[in-house]
Amino acid sequence: MSINPIQFQRGLSLPDFLSQYGTEAQCESALEKVRWRDGFRCPQCGHDHCTVFRRGQQPLYQCSACHHQTSLRVGTLFQASKLPLTTWFLAIYLITQAKNGVSALELMRSLGISWRAAWRLKHKILRAMQEREADRVLRGRVEVDDAYLGGTRSGKRGRGAAGKRPFVIAVETRPDPEGGLPHPVYVRFDPLPDFCQTTLARLGGTGIGCRYVDGLRWIGRLPGCRSAGHTSSAGGGSPA
Repeated sequence: MSINPIQFQRGLSLPDFLSQYGTEAQCESALEKVRWRDGFRCPQCGHDHCTVFRRGQQPLYQCSACHHQTSLRVGTLFQASKLPLTTWFLAIYLITQAKNGVSALELMRSLGISWRAAWRLKHKILRAMQEREADRVLRGRVEVDDAYLGGTRSGKRGRGAAGKRPFVIAVETRPDPEGGLPHPVYVRFDPLPDFCQTTLARLGGTGIGCRYVDGLRWIGRLPGCRSAGHTSSAGGGSPA
């Protein structure tokens, strides 16, 4: 049985994650570097000097010029949350590393918090992930294919079957420096009401650049497809 090397790429293990983000101080330091890459900047006046003190468990930053106070959490999904950053960071790790998703009940057990808090935390993280990727445009070599979601049912199979939700999958890949298989970088899942020409016209050009197409010819005719893209049929899988 052949081994796909992409499946064995090294990731961030749980012990490695805990060694980097296992304490509140480590999480605060990481968040501060993301918020102020070039050092503190007052959101009110833009001054670059501040006094740091704590109110409860959270650090507050007071501008030395206008005395405006801000915190690391203001304007982030952590704002107004009483949960420690270690809980948030671990939740982000668990959600982004899970191949098949994580339920709120599973998060409740893993994080030691209530189900309601786990549910809110999960949906805030998912919303932030969706907003971050909503405007991303896939560029370069992009593999595109169509699929249907709905499970196996009796009756007609494939395109036109009842109870199926069509969607398009697009994956941006980069060449392997050693000449191996291309490396996936970003992926988009776009659910569609159908595969009609008018529907595809709205899809084309909104989030996909050059294309390497698997299967359907119509994908290669999407609006905005530049000459760098080309069409190649890799055949179909099992009928849905």
